Amino acid sequence: MTGIGIIGLGVMGSRMLRQIDQHPELDAVVAWDPSETSMQQAAGSHSGLALAQSALDVIAHGAVECVYIASPPSSHLSYINLTCDHDKAVFCEKPLSLDLGAAVTTVERIEREGRKAAMNFPHASAPAAVALAEAVQAGRIGSVRDVNVEIVFPQWPESWQVAATWLGYRAEGGFVREVVTHMLFLARRILGPLELTDAEITWPDDAIRAETAADIRLHAGGVPVRVRGRVEDGAQETVHWTISGEHGSLRLFDWYGLEATSDSGAQEWHQANRPYDPASARLAAGQTQLDGLKAMLDGKPHAMARLREGLDVQQMIETILAR
Repeated sequence: MTGIGIIGLGVMGSRMLRQIDQHPELDAVVAWDPSETSMQQAAGSHSGLALAQSALDVIAHGAVECVYIASPPSSHLSYINLTCDHDKAVFCEKPLSLDLGAAVTTVERIEREGRKAAMNFPHASAPAAVALAEAVQAGRIGSVRDVNVEIVFPQWPESWQVAATWLGYRAEGGFVREVVTHMLFLARRILGPLELTDAEITWPDDAIRAETAADIRLHAGGVPVRVRGRVEDGAQETVHWTISGEHGSLRLFDWYGLEATSDSGAQEWHQANRPYDPASARLAAGQTQLDGLKAMLDGKPHAMARLREGLDVQQMIETILAR
């Protein structure tokens, strides 16, 4: 078993802990969070999990080979560099950092020293996203015409995120950083480098809360990409990533479901790979991500998102938010 240390037991840290518990080759051995309540809840739910006195104690723990960083973005770089100082592998949540200059320095260090490091972009290995990418590469939809992303939330943060209050503030949070980041990562991974055309961001009247709407136009590898997102009370939650070509379209829905149309003009969608069950799809996405993490730690080929990819996407995201 490969030992994983966890920094941050909030929404994402707790989710990852549950996923690691179900993986046959990974073991969450120690964790730390500034909230004593969060640590006690984690220890009560996950037998064998040790509680550390600090993030440094997690990183320095003798049984830890890789450190999963699930703290707020402003702390990511310091934990990444400290983990590298202790010659351990890095698995970090996105966004990489809001300090892009410091992020460049950290990524260059990772690359220069040949460190094992990855970011948690599930679409790098989730079965539906992989099937979509393979279908595009095989020419199933013909020449690619465009990508359209639709994102709607009835509230932000979402109901399951409310404990992470920082997500609702523009300093570090917002759905553009938290959700659009994933959508742009997928476009970059499948189609190529991102180039911004235009962006319109709608902000609340104060200078504190996160955005309420976004209309973003860019290109990925020369292909037009349109992202439209909004927070609207009472609306139905929607997360769609659609790629269209001369012979049809493919769409990721609800993050991990995949649908297709038979031709570019059709409006009826059908299941493209298998019947969709949300719980099973999320579990499968998490487990394939951890399979990739294990492969990286073992020095084997993997599809995990490298920090350079995360940096490229974050540079685009911060450019969009600065418009």
